[in-house]
Amino acid sequence: MKAARIVFVLLVIGFAWWGFDGRWGEIGTAAGSTGAVRLVGAVLCAALGLALTGLLWRALLAGLGSPVPLRDAGAVFFVGQLGKYVPGSVWSFAVQAQLGRRHGVPARSSVTASALFLMLHTFSGLGLGGLLIAGGAVSTDLDTVWWLLLVLGSAVALAPPVLRFLGRRLAGVEVCFAAPDLVRAVALMAVVWACYGVSLW
Repeated sequence: MKAARIVFVLLVIGFAWWGFDGRWGEIGTAAGSTGAVRLVGAVLCAALGLALTGLLWRALLAGLGSPVPLRDAGAVFFVGQLGKYVPGSVWSFAVQAQLGRRHGVPARSSVTASALFLMLHTFSGLGLGGLLIAGGAVSTDLDTVWWLLLVLGSAVALAPPVLRFLGRRLAGVEVCFAAPDLVRAVALMAVVWACYGVSLW
């Protein structure tokens, strides 16, 4: 496993470098035109948003009956997130499952928490974005009704019965996720998306 972890880190670094290959000049120019203060502010906002997503993943893990201390949960979640730089869609899930086992988290629970996290991440963004567009905060060529339908579909996808059903099928255990948990999760994700938006701005 130690050798596998070393290979994983080298793969992450290698693919991240490859992704930026040939664009370092563009990156340097963009950073210079942004300015040091705004660049630091953007990084801090993005880092805050990312940190809050780690809290959501930890809460989902606890709802699956596997509470993990904050520091340990952060180590599992954020190291696993590095897997996004490796081509393929399963590396984050696989790494988080492997690292979670060191803290007594069943692999199925870790994978389920990651799957539910992905659903909350995706559909909260679609729903909140749809509300902003339908409310006129952002203009598009599509009719408002289509954005409202997107909001409705996102709300259905994030309904506690749907998430509990998926969690039960994936993890094989009952998922503790009720309406108040959904409200807290969506509120947290609203702050996350705001942080990312400010960072991008």
